[in-house]
Amino acid sequence: MLLLSFPAGGFGTNCYVLAAEPGGPCLIVDPGQAATAPLLRLLAEHRLDPAVVLLTHGHMDHSWCARELCADTGAPVLVHAADRFMLADPAAPLPASFPGHLLAGYPETEPERLTLLEGSADLEQAGLRVRAHHSPGHTAGSTMFRVDPVRDGDPSLLFTGDTLLADRLGDTGLPGGSQARLESSLRRVCGPLDDNTMLLPGHGPATALGTARRTLPLLGSAAV
Repeated sequence: MLLLSFPAGGFGTNCYVLAAEPGGPCLIVDPGQAATAPLLRLLAEHRLDPAVVLLTHGHMDHSWCARELCADTGAPVLVHAADRFMLADPAAPLPASFPGHLLAGYPETEPERLTLLEGSADLEQAGLRVRAHHSPGHTAGSTMFRVDPVRDGDPSLLFTGDTLLADRLGDTGLPGGSQARLESSLRRVCGPLDDNTMLLPGHGPATALGTARRTLPLLGSAAV
């Protein structure tokens, strides 16, 4: 597999590009603020054609460039239905104290091609097998995306958004957040996975699930 990533914009949101191999279709995950130009450069460099844009949740630092990418590439945008409202109203899930100037430039309209998840689902995208795990907690519509390995010996990948970072649980303090639901989601999704699964979070470094389990026991024991 070809996995590319970079921190996008002032919020430092990890934007990911994943393909089975160069020169083919790809997935884009969480195109945040100012992500379009570097993404288009990566797509051209590796001769990739976006099949879909996956949003782990609707917060503006993860969805900022989704509409622009949809318009530029024709790729549909996939998000859970519970977070749809955030795409056209980025201030709605934020506290009143959030500095409004940080939202300047956000396109307050939905992507033209929008696919809504109603729960968890199995997807076949860009030649990859993807499991969309509805994982409420950080937001009501948070979704973690698990990608099966293409070749024997490769690890599975889990795009966790802001539900799980490398060394801590995601924040639940914003409107729509729930600590109990987040912990339940993580037990359900991560519990069956093996230690070699790579966690690819929305912010900060990636890590192996086995490493994260050393400090976060609620993630469960390694699958047998």
